[in-house]
Amino acid sequence: RAALSTLGTTSGALHGVMARAALSTLGTTSGALHGVMGAASVGMVRSVGALLVVLSALGFAMSSIIVRSAADAGLATLAITFYVGLVRFAMCLLFVLLRGDVRKRALCAGHGWDFVALCVFRQALGAVSILGAFAAFAKIPIGNATVLLFTSPVWTTAMAFCWLGEPITRTGQIAAVFVCAGVALVAHASASGDGDGVAPDGVAVDATAAVVGTALALVASLSDAAFLVATRAIGPRQGSVPLTMWMGFSISASTGPLCVLMGIPIAPGSVASRTLLILFAGGIASLLANVALNCGLEKLEAAPANVLGALQVPIAYVLQLAIMHQAATPSATFGAAVIVVCALLVTLAKGEPAPSLASAAPGDVEGDAQPLLGARRDSPHHATGGVAVQSRPAWPAAALEHME
Repeated sequence: RAALSTLGTTSGALHGVMARAALSTLGTTSGALHGVMGAASVGMVRSVGALLVVLSALGFAMSSIIVRSAADAGLATLAITFYVGLVRFAMCLLFVLLRGDVRKRALCAGHGWDFVALCVFRQALGAVSILGAFAAFAKIPIGNATVLLFTSPVWTTAMAFCWLGEPITRTGQIAAVFVCAGVALVAHASASGDGDGVAPDGVAVDATAAVVGTALALVASLSDAAFLVATRAIGPRQGSVPLTMWMGFSISASTGPLCVLMGIPIAPGSVASRTLLILFAGGIASLLANVALNCGLEKLEAAPANVLGALQVPIAYVLQLAIMHQAATPSATFGAAVIVVCALLVTLAKGEPAPSLASAAPGDVEGDAQPLLGARRDSPHHATGGVAVQSRPAWPAAALEHME
């Protein structure tokens, strides 16, 4: 009986140890598998977002080439912008009407006034960015204005951290700075034929005009950065097509009165039908680029999205070489290559997932792009796997509360 009792006790203890070991191994394996699957899922979402932003850069580059062709045909830049915005608005309005439920899709039905204000603020930022860029081009050399306009990746990184709680990564900082340097090389090489210190109309730039033009370019750059961050804050709560529709309306509503005040003819008049087709094609290219950008910002953080958006500079450079037969320069080619390398860096970097504030996705991603700022372990951003979840729309006044 003693022998049997000892054998039974030993057997029970052995079975307990083996069961606990098996359960522990199973739990560890399951957790690791879920972590790998979560990381792969987040990586796939970011890759899709990056692809959409790259496609938007291609669309914007093609639109700029088309606009250049319309300008060579004799149309003023503001008039071209008016028609591009009008095409955006009309085509997107047709799409929304065909889909039905206009109140919900286009008029923010079901959302509070704070969300409506956020959407209106976004459209105003887009209009200010475009008008500021045009005014800067008229005051200072095009190369200088372009460099200042494309400092927006730096501003976007800071704004996304303060507004959305997106972490600032080492890779993102390096890419943002080098993108600015690459744009500077391309812009100054492309504008070298216009003469340094000379405005587009051939009039020498005085000190006052230089200061005003620089300020306008910086305002346009800051507005563009805030526009991207606001788009990401809106997220999927407003469809990409309605967002593009209202942006088109904002552009036309702001440039139309300016054309009238400045005496710029809006009506095409004697413009050939080929030019009208060029205008329509430019509007369609801009429309598709905007929709792709809005969709991409639902899946990719604002800062890397802005770096990827700078790809429109090397793409436009290549299109100019191929279509307009402009001569290539070593500095511009090197600058374009720098921008492409920076875009690859932010695409391949394993950053923390940060979907839009309106929708959360679980899972942490560890990698070389660890955040230098943001996401304390006791903050909502860290508690949801790098996602800042918020039941109400993000708004600048809530930035301090969110960071706390």
